Amino acid sequence: MRRYLVLMTATALTACGAGGALTAGGTAVGTGGAGTGTGAGGTTTPTKYTEFASPTTDHSYTGVGGTHTYSYQKDQAGVSQYSQLYQGNAEKLTDNAVTISYSARDGIFTLAVADTKSGATSTTRFQDPAHRIDLDNRIPDLSASNVRYLEVGSGTGVPYEPGSNFTTTTLFYEVPGTTTKYVSFAGYLRNVVSTATTTVGTNTFVQDTNLIDRGAFAYGVLTDAANIPTSGSGTYSGSMLASMVNSPATNPSYFQWIYGTSSTTVDFGTNKINVALAGTVMTTETDHMTSGSAFIPDGSKFAANASGALSTIGLKGFSGTFSDATFTSASGTVLEHLTPPTSTSEIVASRVLPEIVIAASSFDGNFYGPKGEELGGGFRIIGGGPTQRIDILGAFTGKGN
Repeated sequence: MRRYLVLMTATALTACGAGGALTAGGTAVGTGGAGTGTGAGGTTTPTKYTEFASPTTDHSYTGVGGTHTYSYQKDQAGVSQYSQLYQGNAEKLTDNAVTISYSARDGIFTLAVADTKSGATSTTRFQDPAHRIDLDNRIPDLSASNVRYLEVGSGTGVPYEPGSNFTTTTLFYEVPGTTTKYVSFAGYLRNVVSTATTTVGTNTFVQDTNLIDRGAFAYGVLTDAANIPTSGSGTYSGSMLASMVNSPATNPSYFQWIYGTSSTTVDFGTNKINVALAGTVMTTETDHMTSGSAFIPDGSKFAANASGALSTIGLKGFSGTFSDATFTSASGTVLEHLTPPTSTSEIVASRVLPEIVIAASSFDGNFYGPKGEELGGGFRIIGGGPTQRIDILGAFTGKGN
C-alpha cells in the first residue's frame, strides 16, 4: 500500500506494536499520586513510579530534549531547495516545551509541542488500536528495540497534485519497563506538504512547500530532590536517539536519525558528570523532488563525549557541554571530526573537512526513580563553517548499573 492512500483519510489513527497497554511516561501530574503501602486484600497501592510502566489512571509528563524545524520550497524546474528557514532549540530543564500525556481509560496519547524558539508548535492526539504503519525513510525502524509507533494523518486532494495539502505526525517511543523503569525516550516527526503551481516568466511549474518538524526527548518520573544521592558514584547505561541535519553548501539539506547507546558516569560527591554517546546514522530522508546523496552516508558511526556538573539548586539535575563528536565510515575512515576551537582567535574558515568546529553544544537532564536509579536528558551539538551546516538534537536515558 502506498503511503498516500493512508494519508487521504481525514483522520487516520494508526499504531504499531505488540499487545498490552501502551504507556506514556517528566513530572507526573493529575491522578495517580505517590501513595505507598498495601491495600485491602493484599494488593499493592500504585505509586507514581509504578504507574509509569503500568498506568491505571491518566498521566502527563514533561520531556527534556530538543526540536528543530525546516521549511523550504521545491519545484520540478531545478534541483535546489529555496525559501529556506531552519530553526533549532535544545530545551532547558525549565522550558517545558514538550508534554506527553496518556489516558489509560481511553488508550489515547496526546503530544503537545510548544517550542517557540524552534518554531515547533502542535498538539496531536493518537489513538491506540494497535494498527500498523508503513515505515518509510522518514521513520527510523527501531521496532526490534522495544520501540512502538503511533501516527495520525490528514489531507485534502491528491498527493503532490496542485491544490493538495497533507499533514502526517508520527510518535515513537521505547516502551517503559523494558530497558528502564522510570524514564524513557521518544521521537516525533511532523511533515506538512502543500502543492501548487507557480509561474516564472512564461513557464509554469508544480511547486511543493514543505515544513518538517523533528524532535527527541527523555521523559519519566523525576526523583524528589531530597532523595538524590549526595555521595558515592554511579554508572548509567541506556539508549540514545537524535535527529540530525547535515549538509555542505553543495548538497541539499537532509535529515537523518541517529540511534544507539549512552554511558554516563556520575560522582555525587564532587558533582561531576560525564556522558559518552555512540550510535549509527540511519536512512537519509528525501522528498519526491530532491535528488543527491547525504554528506554522512547511511550506516556511518557516531560517537560524542561530554562533561558537566550536577546542579545543587532547583531541580538538582545536571548540565554540560561536548568536547568532541566524530563520524566514521563502516570501514573506520573519519568522515567528520567536530572539536571546539583551540583558542578564541581561531578562525572557523581555517578548518577544513573532515575536522570542523563545534560552534556550540549542551546537554541537560534529570534523575528519575525513587532514589535516582535512572537518568535522562537532552543534548545538542552545532557545528560547521562557511560551507557546512550540522545540527544534532537528541535525547538519552540511563539505568544505574
